Amino acid sequence: MRLAHSRGPGSRFTIEANAADYAGDLQQFQPQKRYKENVFQKGFNSILIISTDFLQQVDCMTYQVKLTTEYRSRCVRRLQGDFETVSAHYYRPKSGQSWAQHLSSYLRGACCAYNAWENCIVGMLTDQCGPSSGAIFRRFIKHLGMYIWDGFCPMERFNPMESTGDQCPPGIYQSPSDFEPMGVRSLSLFSRYFAYACPNAAYGIV
Repeated sequence: MRLAHSRGPGSRFTIEANAADYAGDLQQFQPQKRYKENVFQKGFNSILIISTDFLQQVDCMTYQVKLTTEYRSRCVRRLQGDFETVSAHYYRPKSGQSWAQHLSSYLRGACCAYNAWENCIVGMLTDQCGPSSGAIFRRFIKHLGMYIWDGFCPMERFNPMESTGDQCPPGIYQSPSDFEPMGVRSLSLFSRYFAYACPNAAYGIV
């Protein structure tokens, strides 16, 4: 590209572009641009497919599961109760425990509590809306969370339903069966948030 300019009374700048040179300059960027477009297009297509599948199932998910008292008592009570139990249990490091060990223990309990809820709702969705509904829901919440939670708490590692391994023994996260979640009054930020965000299903909203 050539820049020509003139100065003097009423000076002005003019830009002259050699079309061939300009096209050659841009050509080096085209492969990278196409690569990015392909990546974004694949990601968009994946989200679109999952969202479309989810919308086809959303009525059953909502009315046959999420708005039922069974879901509230089976899954939500455990979700809030388990997070409150984990928060109370790991509120401060135990004697002789470093903060790193303390944080690791807390995250382990939180992962088990969250994955226990995911297993619970997926089980209900599968029973009420069919096997594909549970699979669609798992994919949807992974995309919704940008795979962040799945990165910290992969189901294959923190699965309360698996009898092998010792990552999720009940003692590190499970609340008692008669535990009444405190919601907005609890130590758990997650339970507090859930109580504010989902008052139709949450415990401890006042």
